[in-house]
Amino acid sequence: MSEASPSSPTGRKPNFDDYPRVLGVILLALGLIFGFVAFYFPIHDALQGAAKISVHSKAVSAFVILTILGLTLIILGPVAVRLAYKGVALKSWKKWLVVGLIMVLFIAAVELVQQVFEQYLGTFGYKF
Repeated sequence: MSEASPSSPTGRKPNFDDYPRVLGVILLALGLIFGFVAFYFPIHDALQGAAKISVHSKAVSAFVILTILGLTLIILGPVAVRLAYKGVALKSWKKWLVVGLIMVLFIAAVELVQQVFEQYLGTFGYKF
């Protein structure tokens, strides 16, 4: 066995760059778990008639981000990996511009999902 990684039978550490769709499925599964926590429990409490409901904004954020990343890797596959490596090769200000735009898109998506969910819970008579 190799000294690099004695626990793996081939001596190699797993590299998800070779299997982006597998990583996408893993991220999507994690996102759906966070979505279950973020949406099911407050809706269940609302249907049971709870006096107060709390929305877990961190779980909503994790749901949106992991789901978007997972679906991107599942749909694009190796193309997403190539685009990521091209993004690393950008010069400093261009790289930060791309990172900033992606962060703004993620923040906007999270805020949109949060607002829609709070409006849905508002139909049950809850205020946020």
